[in-house]
Amino acid sequence: MNTNIFYKPIKIKLKTYLASKKSYGKLTLVNLKKDLPFKTSRIFFSYNVHKNFSRGGHAHKKNHQCIIAVSGRLLIHTINIKKKIKNFLLNRPNIALIIPKNTWTELKNYSRDCICLVLASGNYNETEYIRNKKLYL
Repeated sequence: MNTNIFYKPIKIKLKTYLASKKSYGKLTLVNLKKDLPFKTSRIFFSYNVHKNFSRGGHAHKKNHQCIIAVSGRLLIHTINIKKKIKNFLLNRPNIALIIPKNTWTELKNYSRDCICLVLASGNYNETEYIRNKKLYL
């Protein structure tokens, strides 16, 4: 993955391997050095999110994120630093969304079985968040 500065969210396809026997299923991997344009410092996941509830609703001053719907589906609403609005549907475990810093992000419309995995470039720090959408815009 190109490590140049990026300013808009992008979808990437992750490498998936098929097992020699169907019963073994599939294996999808994230090569942290090759697939992501940032170093990962923190990993977290959310699940059992009510379909009418949104998560996120903020931007990060310094941190980048990679979001994967490991199971189920969710919609990600973004506004980048150039004020371009874009929605992304994540519904396959081999598709990831790279969210650069300074991107307003809202996760919504979770399916009942959704497990959302997030790989982040920095540890949690409340002062690093932009939580006021009016100030962001």
